[in-house]
Amino acid sequence: LEHHEPTLRVILQKSKFLTRAVKTLVTSPGPLRGVLLNCMNLLRLRAQSLPPSAFLPQYLNSHDGWREHMDKIVDLTIDQQKPIKDDGRDVNIGLGSNYAKELGLGESIQEFDGTSVLEGTTTSSNADTSKQEGNPGKNAGGKKKKKNNKKKKK
Repeated sequence: LEHHEPTLRVILQKSKFLTRAVKTLVTSPGPLRGVLLNCMNLLRLRAQSLPPSAFLPQYLNSHDGWREHMDKIVDLTIDQQKPIKDDGRDVNIGLGSNYAKELGLGESIQEFDGTSVLEGTTTSSNADTSKQEGNPGKNAGGKKKKKNNKKKKK
């Protein structure tokens, strides 16, 4: 599972997915709750495997709704993952668990230990400068130039 920062920025920031998903989870139980829980836990677990300077952990830690309702999301997930016949065993929803594997986070995805480096990951501050320098389609402000696609009248 690759950490693709530009895609995460679009999904999380521009579409306000995280804000909407957290609000939906805590206010209204519905048919999408299981899917949203899986999405939230995928973000939670993936952030644990990345350096704190990467976009995803920074974004989640700065999001008020995420921080405020994280415990509730974990509790909902544990309730969701309890077997029907509860024999008193603890439910593990952390990295390396069967739950994490079901979400696509195999054994190669481990909790960040401060020594591993993720290829292609940049911090938020130098990501903007690298985009500006290496992309001729953007001006100095980092915005795309608009193309004039109007057809000429004959």
